[in-house]
Amino acid sequence: MTSISNISIESLIQEFLQSQRIDRGSADTTIEAYRRDLLQFAQWMSPQTSVLSIDTSEIRLYLNHLHELELKATSLARKTSALRQFFKFCCLEKKREGNPTEDIQGSHLSQRLPKFLTHDQVNLLLNTVQEGLPYPKTLGDCLKSRDRAMVYLLYATGIRVSELTSLTAHQIDLSQGYLRMKGKGGHERIT
Repeated sequence: MTSISNISIESLIQEFLQSQRIDRGSADTTIEAYRRDLLQFAQWMSPQTSVLSIDTSEIRLYLNHLHELELKATSLARKTSALRQFFKFCCLEKKREGNPTEDIQGSHLSQRLPKFLTHDQVNLLLNTVQEGLPYPKTLGDCLKSRDRAMVYLLYATGIRVSELTSLTAHQIDLSQGYLRMKGKGGHERIT
């Protein structure tokens, strides 16, 4: 095994992302967010910095730098999580001694209530899709039916737009009136 001291931080980040994809089955969006967050950290560090030399004080300086940029609490929490996961990987898989993120406290995010539409907004949305939008003559009826089905499905089931757009015919059981889908984290559910 190559010594971790001889591997660039960018190479370690790539290995970590592969591990997340293969071993943990992380979603593409999660991997892309981790990639951006970790490369941002790598750019903030001095180019000659070895992963072995990074300590808790440097992590705290970086997180304070991000805090001064007035990022949203959710962004800070995700960036902190990316660093924690990365250094955990370096310790477990690359035999780095000591995790510099171990003593870093995460931001405690308050639970947000979901945003919802008012009755008037729902009625306006349903009426708009019912009356139709301007469509080209050749595909107008097909597009109108598709859009109406999508809006009603979102409204009736509460599924996410990303779930709707990835829905396939074999996930729909019209006779029983349900959808079987994989949501966030790959969890299957019936709606």
